[in-house]
Formats: sequence, C-alpha cells, structure tokens
Amino acid sequence: MARIAVVTVAAGVALLGGVRAASAESIVSAPPTGYGTLSAADHKRLGIRTVNQLDSCSWVYLAFRTPAGETKYVSVEWKHTGNQHAMLRARADTVGKWEWLYRCRNSATGAYYFQAPVEGEPSLGWRYVTADFTLAGGDNGLLRARGEKVDIYELFFLTQLPDTWFNLQGWHENGSRPYVAAEYGDTGENHNRLRARSGVAGAWERFAIYS
Repeated sequence: MARIAVVTVAAGVALLGGVRAASAESIVSAPPTGYGTLSAADHKRLGIRTVNQLDSCSWVYLAFRTPAGETKYVSVEWKHTGNQHAMLRARADTVGKWEWLYRCRNSATGAYYFQAPVEGEPSLGWRYVTADFTLAGGDNGLLRARGEKVDIYELFFLTQLPDTWFNLQGWHENGSRPYVAAEYGDTGENHNRLRARSGVAGAWERFAIYS
C-alpha cells in the first residue's frame, strides 16, 4: 500500500495552536522528573524528530469521560504484543510515564503529531502515534505508538467543542478523516482502546487534552 506525502491541510478543519481542556477533575501540574520543557538542544540529544524546526511542541496527556461519568487517562500499552503492542487505551486512573505524549503542531500544515517515549523513558527512543489503517477488521484505524517517521497516518486534526473538550480526527490516504473513538463497548484488553473509525462524533469521540 502506498503512503502519500502530506503537503497541505484539507479545507474546513478547525485547528488549534495551544490545546488545553479545563473541565476534567484531575490536573497534573508537570511532566515526570527528567521530562520538562525540551529545547532544540534537548531534541537533538534525545533523538526527538520534528518535521520542521519551527514546529511548536509540548508535553500533553489525554482523558476520556466514559458514559458512566468516569475520567480515564489514555495510556500507551507498551507491554502488549502483536497488533495491540503500543496501542493507545483510555484505562488509567492516574497520570504516569505511559500517559504523557509529546505533541507538536506542524508549522507548515497546522496538523498535529504525537510522539511517545518508549516505555515512558526518553532514553529508549521515541515512536510516533499512528492511526494504523493497515490493520484489518475491528483493528482498523487502531492508534499505536509505532511510527518511525511522520506521514499521513501520523497526522491528526483537533476540533474544539463548545464545552472545552475536543474531537480528534485521523487522516486516511483516501481523503477521509475518521474521528478517533474510545471503544467503550469493547471488553477485556480492548476496552476503551482508541481507533480512528467514526464517521460522526458522539460521546465516545470526546477527549480532554491537558498541557
């Protein structure tokens, strides 16, 4: 399957520079010790790759409000295997190293991409969050921290809702922009996993993003 280079942002997508939601209960004031605010020199030292040196980046974490009213933070499942390895899943009650993502806004396109430190340790390297449209069936569009470069599957659009929460959309090479859903109806290790698969946004497609 051919991947295509990204040059422009599709018209009509609302994109935001400083992304922050303010309505969920638990606010974590700062990333873990050793993360901090990263300079251009830190990027080089740690091997963080930005698409453009002008891209603006910051540490963020994501939250999903379940239909039952619970707030679950999005984790990267580093210990899972197979297609579930490094998938994103809204399952944590607190924010730790597996919940922090390094989000960048590309200055050329306005789209966003996310990097995760492997197993929460920047010294182990980084992977880009990918909407994995190469997977089949019920795994199609699964968000996984597995990318080694930014292409169309690693770019996301953010749309702010009136109540300060956000919709997140992936970008398929066929031109569609499926909404990212937390699969609340899945069970076991797939419960609340994130997939870019929805044609319309509802309760399962609403996220808070904290920086």
